[in-house]
Amino acid sequence: MSAMTAMGREYWSDKTPLDFINLEKIPENINIFKFIFSYFILDQPEKIKLGKEHARIVHGGYTIPIVYDEGLRTGWYRVEKGMIINEEENQQTNPFPTLVIAIKGKGQVKIGDKEYSFEDGYAYYIDKNVHHSFWTDEEELEFIIIMYGEGA
Repeated sequence: MSAMTAMGREYWSDKTPLDFINLEKIPENINIFKFIFSYFILDQPEKIKLGKEHARIVHGGYTIPIVYDEGLRTGWYRVEKGMIINEEENQQTNPFPTLVIAIKGKGQVKIGDKEYSFEDGYAYYIDKNVHHSFWTDEEELEFIIIMYGEGA
């Protein structure tokens, strides 16, 4: 598991394997995500292993951060039958645009009030501040998420 995966949390109150780091004492001019990602990834070039065995459950599905930098966040997600990423009662939105690209399997995505088929070879753009959720009735659905712009 990478350090970025170990830091992942849905809510600030969630416990993570890297809670020993006091994020409140880190100077404001340091991008903590980039620092931790680079500090713990020793491969050159940086190699991030994708797959359920390297992931943690965040937002209701397996996830691995790929790149977190100013204005850009990317990650790998996997949902299995019975899992829902961003259940409706959580009303997950992002204050920046999001692009999701299915890479394996078949499932559904709900963007705003509409549901769509989501399978490998499909991509959806999600505007900022729009609720979105993902699930599958099949064995699995894997996708890449790209969040970008101011605040990402």
